[in-house]
Amino acid sequence: MANDSCDEFSFAATKQSGGQLGLTGADCAEIRPAYEDGQWWVYEYGSVTGKRCTIGHVPLSENQSVGGSLSAFYQNQRVLSDDKFWMSVG
Repeated sequence: MANDSCDEFSFAATKQSGGQLGLTGADCAEIRPAYEDGQWWVYEYGSVTGKRCTIGHVPLSENQSVGGSLSAFYQNQRVLSDDKFWMSVG
């Protein structure tokens, strides 16, 4: 993929991220989301069963955009270091 970058879920900035749990990239499921023919598809690389985190291949511009949006969410909602929050994807 052109301009390929990787991002993780749970987000690296959260205490549930693979990095903060002491996991490595090898411990995470590896996927590539793609919007094709009017719908979203998720392509899996290798086994994703039983993985505690996910690494997604995404375009660099989208990766940077999400990082900015997450930072703005933390600031606008006054999320502090140990605050809990839910995320919903629609």
